[in-house]
Amino acid sequence: MSSKIKFHVFSNMSVILLVLCVIFLISGCGKDKKIIQYVYPPSPVLLVYPLADSMITSSNPTFIWHKSGDAVHYHLQVGKTSDFVNPSIDTQTMDTTHTAVTSLIDDTYYWRVRCQDQNGVWGDWSDAEIRIFYKSDYIDYFSILSQTMTNGVPNDVYVRGDTAYVADGEADLSLYNITNPAAPQMVLNIDTGADDFAKGVFVVPATTPAIDTFPFAYVADMDGRIQSLNTRDAGSLLNIPFGTDQNLEDITAILKMDTVWIFAASSGFNRRKLSFYKVFYDPEYGGGPNPFTYQYQMDMPADAFGVCTDTQFVYVACGSAGLKIVNIMDIYNPILVTTLPLGGIALSVDVRDSVAYVACDRAGLYVVGMSPDRHDVHILHQVNTIGRTKDVQVVGNYAFIADADGGLKAVDVTIPAAAHVAATYPTPYAYGLWADPNHIYICDRDMGLLIFANNISN
Repeated sequence: MSSKIKFHVFSNMSVILLVLCVIFLISGCGKDKKIIQYVYPPSPVLLVYPLADSMITSSNPTFIWHKSGDAVHYHLQVGKTSDFVNPSIDTQTMDTTHTAVTSLIDDTYYWRVRCQDQNGVWGDWSDAEIRIFYKSDYIDYFSILSQTMTNGVPNDVYVRGDTAYVADGEADLSLYNITNPAAPQMVLNIDTGADDFAKGVFVVPATTPAIDTFPFAYVADMDGRIQSLNTRDAGSLLNIPFGTDQNLEDITAILKMDTVWIFAASSGFNRRKLSFYKVFYDPEYGGGPNPFTYQYQMDMPADAFGVCTDTQFVYVACGSAGLKIVNIMDIYNPILVTTLPLGGIALSVDVRDSVAYVACDRAGLYVVGMSPDRHDVHILHQVNTIGRTKDVQVVGNYAFIADADGGLKAVDVTIPAAAHVAATYPTPYAYGLWADPNHIYICDRDMGLLIFANNISN
């Protein structure tokens, strides 16, 4: 009897399935089983005090936060930088409060807290809320004296003598008598009625009694160009626009002998310019300033938002291109000498000695060191102001800034490389400002013209 041998042919897929089944049966019958369970980290901690963007006077403040779930430990860090390198306070506690043992000096601080649960798992720092606060021994740096609604949306203000000249948005130019800062009175509004929007204003400074009576103000009036407005006679035919600029953002000038040299910054596609004009200046000339002479126009690589001068150089806050410096020692042949890229959007600039202070919107305030010839420029410091830094003016040892939704702030620049916020006063949305040793004038989008006593400079 012959035997038959049967061969079973399996496909590759059948073999694979068979092997997997065997492995599953073997592993399932073992006595040692391991269950892998994902452990979720604790939830972020909610901070209570100090409040965000607040001023404290205590050198040993108490930090407070909410209890988080089943947390058993908390880790608190306080530092002068948002990356918490070399923190001033770095401690762990089982409580939801901690009073600083190490005294904090006057400066700007960041703080954060994370927690550890009963399984020993720490929350991630990247999920932690970070708050900023300011430590100062003296909080009464600003005392508000008055608040006056303007006809338009105030963007800029220039003060000469007992008059505040306000670039009042759609209302053009508004003049206020500030003999009594606690009760300013509007004495004149000049609205040309054109489709324009006043962004900046300049008045020749009062260096002599004759100049103090010179009635013309120069307004950067967006598409209305440069407006030369007779503040003594609102109906004067000498209220004339001049220049070729459109999208004007800011204006400044210097007086050389009998000539006013005007520098205007403009923005927009094909309109990004720094323009130079000269106007014959004669305070006793009854017909007002003589017609302007267009002298020079310099293309800018980005929107030119702010401009200032120290008579030897013109400084341009040039949007995304940073800081531009132009040599005007030979004013008929200006030369671009330096460009310094900065973070954020450069909106305004002021200069004292060999240091430039640049308001850079969300990037805060940049402090820039400069060589005498302005060829060597470098960033000394960056101050995070929390708000959107729109305008800056330096008086003495303080840089005053209009910080948009961050309100009015004073930055101590006694040591420029260690500049820090010294005081703050909340306002809805500060656009522009003027500061002198006695008063600070804020143009606020929602509250008009605000006047403060400048206690910090005194």
